[in-house]
Amino acid sequence: MRIIILTFLVSFSLQVMGQEKSLSEKIGKATLEQVKSSMGIYEDEELLSFVMTVGKKLEAQMGDKKKYDFKYYLVDTEDPNAFATAGGYVFVTRGLLAIIDTEDELAGVLGHEFSHVLLNHSEKKLARKIVPTLLELPGNIVGALFSETVGALLNAPIELTSNTVGSAFDRGQENQADKAGLALAAKAGFDPEALASALTKLEFYVTTLSGKKSSFSLFDDHPLTDKRLKNLSEELSVMPDFEGTDESILSDLDGLVVGQNPRNGVVTSDNKFLHPDMNFAMQLPTDWRTKNTPESLTAVDQITRAALVLGFDGKHETPKAAYKDYVKELKGKKGLMLTVDKKKDVNGFEAVELFVESGKDKIVITWIKFGEMEGVLQLLGTANKEAQMDSVLASINSFNTITDSERDQVVTTRLRYEAAPDMTVSEYAVQKNLTDHLVLLEVINSTTKDERVKGEFIKFVEEEPYKP
Repeated sequence: MRIIILTFLVSFSLQVMGQEKSLSEKIGKATLEQVKSSMGIYEDEELLSFVMTVGKKLEAQMGDKKKYDFKYYLVDTEDPNAFATAGGYVFVTRGLLAIIDTEDELAGVLGHEFSHVLLNHSEKKLARKIVPTLLELPGNIVGALFSETVGALLNAPIELTSNTVGSAFDRGQENQADKAGLALAAKAGFDPEALASALTKLEFYVTTLSGKKSSFSLFDDHPLTDKRLKNLSEELSVMPDFEGTDESILSDLDGLVVGQNPRNGVVTSDNKFLHPDMNFAMQLPTDWRTKNTPESLTAVDQITRAALVLGFDGKHETPKAAYKDYVKELKGKKGLMLTVDKKKDVNGFEAVELFVESGKDKIVITWIKFGEMEGVLQLLGTANKEAQMDSVLASINSFNTITDSERDQVVTTRLRYEAAPDMTVSEYAVQKNLTDHLVLLEVINSTTKDERVKGEFIKFVEEEPYKP
């Protein structure tokens, strides 16, 4: 989580629905802004140049179908994904790059994504949905939408990355994009079979982390089924055999940040949030699921849906000023009852706390003035059970300056590679003292812990002290 202005919701007016070029550009720009705020842009010019080089080879084969000057962005999330939108915006996550191994796999994924754009699937999906929900964050509760049901506003704080471009493409569109993407990749001189390889690695990632076979890969936007793989195989069977060699990209990926990026803060194994750049720490409920983005930190109890959201209010310089304006917005809202408001001290920092009730839901909002920071930190918690509200309050009250020992826990984890040894992934983890990263080793190598890596190289990770 980095300093942000309050969350906003992107929407389009119906008046522009008939203006194709204008609408396409609006979709692309809106998606870019959402990606920047909800995931962040990964800054690596050399790696971006490499991705663009592969993309440009595909663009060169589009002919008259090309209708955009495509713009490329690396996305700062460990979740493997790639997507292209109307307007010609192309996004590749560092998480995707970490699990693929060749240019051809990247070209297969990009060819598929380009095909969605060239086949106008983004616009068709938008037309079905009228107005896509491009950003749906718990932070909406702080503004004019406060009167909405708390549950609706907190319905998917953990699912940001999977809902980036709206609802899933249907299976017909996926098959169309697969077929067109294979042809585009082959025409550009890449191995068309690499798309199936990339999708299989994505499926392995999902299966390994979830502990069960998933019917989706590339998350909700790209359903992966046996029938889809069969369709890919049938398409490949009538294509000329690939006569080249799949080019490794491991040298281009060396040093890639994997896992959490410390510049946004990190959540430790015991659910403590540490932000070395902003100089604070906070203990979250240990069994709650978390999602950390440049815009906000969210912790959710998946059973009761109790939640805690940490964000930044850049409009007010003091907790009192933030509180006063917030209360003004609440006036006239039906179904809300302000129960307690008070000044308080959170480990030496000035704060104001407000309790609100909305039906069975109890809500607490706390504003904290922290150090010399312009603006105030805002923590919003909601629960309908007393035990969960106690957990929320305990987390808020744990907010404090980060200690030296906590700062030492923050490391940057980078991707490395070397010649594959004749041993299982589990044995390799022991040899490299990486048993704490065993699952990560499995997913970046698409190999289970009890198997040997089949390729020439094995990917591993190195930790280094975080330097802002």
